[in-house]
Amino acid sequence: MFTGEDQKSHFEDLQVPMEELRYGAVFALRSEVPPVTGLEFRDDLASCLLDFHNAPRRQLMITLTGAVELRVLGRRQAG
Repeated sequence: MFTGEDQKSHFEDLQVPMEELRYGAVFALRSEVPPVTGLEFRDDLASCLLDFHNAPRRQLMITLTGAVELRVLGRRQAG
């Protein structure tokens, strides 16, 4: 989910190519290392609630524990 140049919310499904990584009989899957311009770690309280806002840039969020609820507010069309 991201804010487009039109200042509206958009959704994009991404497929991350994975390759097999073998350690003898054990194997895993891994991707290439993606380029980033910054990295931030956060540990929010369970009661953390942010007001509605447009993210300032595209972001990748990985939740290790807990849950996240994202809402997209749409504009109602007249008629």
